[in-house]
Amino acid sequence: MKQFVFVILLVSVLGKVYPQTDKLETDWFLYWQPNIKIQFSDYQRKPDSSDFIMMTKHGTKSMANVQIHAILDYPIKARKIKYLKEQWYLAPVFCKKCSPVIQEDSIDLLHAQVCFDIAEYCARVTRKKISELEKQNYGNGFIAALFPRLVADMYKLMGEMFGSFGSEVLIDKKPDSYKDWRKSVNEMLELTKDYATKPIECQRLINDKPYSGEYKESYAVYGKNI
Repeated sequence: MKQFVFVILLVSVLGKVYPQTDKLETDWFLYWQPNIKIQFSDYQRKPDSSDFIMMTKHGTKSMANVQIHAILDYPIKARKIKYLKEQWYLAPVFCKKCSPVIQEDSIDLLHAQVCFDIAEYCARVTRKKISELEKQNYGNGFIAALFPRLVADMYKLMGEMFGSFGSEVLIDKKPDSYKDWRKSVNEMLELTKDYATKPIECQRLINDKPYSGEYKESYAVYGKNI
């Protein structure tokens, strides 16, 4: 059964694609890629009263909406799973039309980038888990059965890391907390560099359809409230 989980204001129609060198994005989403940084122009949601309340509460001038999109493609004819392996894709995204800004603050951009990179780390941890499971040679279809749980665990990890980052940096404002987090996230990305998000994963999400006509989209998560 196809399952969709949407964050508030998130839509499944990915929109027009902007072909830019090393930058993969649509009207709605900026996809994580190495050396791609979030810019103020990426914040495209008009702030409302609740946004002002939240930003005032946390002393920020913007709010970044970062998610991880996940898709599982499965053979249309189930019996073909014997020789057509399930295909899965993960990609961290910055939702442009979900992210408001009331004033440009370079510190907010730095914080948003840490969150974007945390999402990338969580996606890499999940890819590593899947890679290790595949090496155990349980056969085609095994990852498909576990994929919803793996995605749930990925979002749980991301939520925990976002919570710790927000608590230390935005709420408690511990001295050097941003620098410590930036350093730690850089180290985590370096340790997991073999599992980085690839353009082919982002492009599958942008295309909004399987690469092969023999597959159907069987599971998709485009965002969760965490």
